[in-house]
Amino acid sequence: MILNINRVFIEKMNMKNFIIAVCILCTGSALLAMDADSTQNKAVSSVSSNQDNMTLSEARTYDHYLNRVMDAINTLDPTMRAELPEWVVNDRELKRRIIATLKKNPQFRSQIDELSDVVITQNPRTQELLRLVVSTVELNSRSEIESVLGTATYDKLRDGNYDKVMKVNPVFEPKSYQIDFSLYHADVVLKKSGFAFEWINGKEQIGYPFWLNGTMTLGGAFIRDNVTMHLGIDLVPASYGTTDAQILGPFDLKPRLLEGAGGATGSLEIKNFGLDPSDGMLGITGFFTYGFGLDGGKVGFSQDPNHAYNVSLIGLAYLTYAAPTESDFNGFSFGIGGGGHRVDNVAWAPTTQATKILSRVTLGDVYGRIAYDHQGEDHWGLAVQYSNLLMTSAYYEFFTGIGLELKYALRMNNRNDPWEYNSYFTISPRISISL
Repeated sequence: MILNINRVFIEKMNMKNFIIAVCILCTGSALLAMDADSTQNKAVSSVSSNQDNMTLSEARTYDHYLNRVMDAINTLDPTMRAELPEWVVNDRELKRRIIATLKKNPQFRSQIDELSDVVITQNPRTQELLRLVVSTVELNSRSEIESVLGTATYDKLRDGNYDKVMKVNPVFEPKSYQIDFSLYHADVVLKKSGFAFEWINGKEQIGYPFWLNGTMTLGGAFIRDNVTMHLGIDLVPASYGTTDAQILGPFDLKPRLLEGAGGATGSLEIKNFGLDPSDGMLGITGFFTYGFGLDGGKVGFSQDPNHAYNVSLIGLAYLTYAAPTESDFNGFSFGIGGGGHRVDNVAWAPTTQATKILSRVTLGDVYGRIAYDHQGEDHWGLAVQYSNLLMTSAYYEFFTGIGLELKYALRMNNRNDPWEYNSYFTISPRISISL
């Protein structure tokens, strides 16, 4: 009996000693850890309180400590990042501009590969950029991205209105279609394929907006980073533009003086050659229209059954330049070149049921254009163009994607051609929708 009691007592004592030993071991480890952290903090505190007298070794320790703190503050948590929109910049000009800007910094130059992706992570609620990565270079936070790349580039990246490929996007689906409409132009852009369907009203290349030319163009466009091609056919709806039209309250659109004819229209624009993207965008554009000639009846002679004026040929070529976003001229674009157009004076003989060209006049002129598109929260733009007529265009968006656009054409020559007004004003709603 006594032996059994002693055995139980010994077992209890062993368990007690084991628990005490574990407690002592844990307490000792905690004290050692606290002492090590305290030692580092004391060292950093001592260094930070005596920054004027610190040694090189102490300065390096302090700098390393601050870098760890800043990295912890700025680095986006990987788990959170997986739930945020992330994409690769696919716009070639914008990508080159970003890489060129980063390579100007000696700290980043050796880390960047020209073929690397530019990856963006964005806050879907505030639209602020949280992270930008190129090769091993990583910019975290809005302030860092904006200070390195500049405000204009940051705003363009934030707005997201450029070619991009989504990587992680649980919040929203990428937009596949862009629909634009005004009385001057309408299109449906298939963003993934780079094709577009277009409807164009008038020939603004020679200063004839809206229905002044008497034709509508139906066609398509092929859009790539540095090449844009348009091709369409000109149509003439019956009695189109032969009478006044009142739109938007007091604004009255005068009828056209020219007769339209079926034909073909096309243009080719080549951009981004000869300049580094950080120096701007240089391009060249060619435009043509070829009319098939007037026929008889209401379509060809809708205003006068026996006589009509028709623009039968247009040809233009001009250079274009868009200022870089980091310059004082951000938002400005310019065009300069020349070309000409031909106007036919045509008669209709009901007795012979045939048209006859009474005379032809070919008018050559310089082409010049300057435009400004405001890059900011307010979307508005202004353009002045001279080509045959002086034409001013302006637009303003009152709400995102909804606004007004006006055009004013003024005759600057003294030819007093019967197919042109001294001045012409039009105004139109402007709508843009992404789906």
